Amino acid sequence: MIRKSVGLALCAALTAGTAGAGDTLFNPGKKHAIIDYWAGKPMWQLHAHCAGVFGAFSNHAASTGDAAGAASAKSAGVRHLDLALRQLKRDRELERKNALQVAEPYVAGGRTVGEAAIGASAGEMRGTSAANFRRSECLELPDHA
Repeated sequence: MIRKSVGLALCAALTAGTAGAGDTLFNPGKKHAIIDYWAGKPMWQLHAHCAGVFGAFSNHAASTGDAAGAASAKSAGVRHLDLALRQLKRDRELERKNALQVAEPYVAGGRTVGEAAIGASAGEMRGTSAANFRRSECLELPDHA
């Protein structure tokens, strides 16, 4: 039941916005089966979401004294945010400041999903835990469509 609620939060976060006419959309193909339900979503939106997920993971790792885990998750989050902003620049011709404003709600939504996954997983990031699944989704997302 907890995994279902985390999944519903993810679906709500990713369906809240609409794709712009020029947005590059995610097409998972066979090699990205774990995230095939993200098909048709703007790449920038997915990367912004993952930036938030990794932000939540970094905060959690830091709060438990796992400095290496916090640094690794922070690096992944920054990478996803950078990819989201670059994609918005390409797709919508937005400057960084405006791209940040567009991406921010998706980063916040991803952080909420990440925090919920951590809670559902009692902080565990392995096996079939909700947190590990969310991590795997974001690691599976390619840098570009």
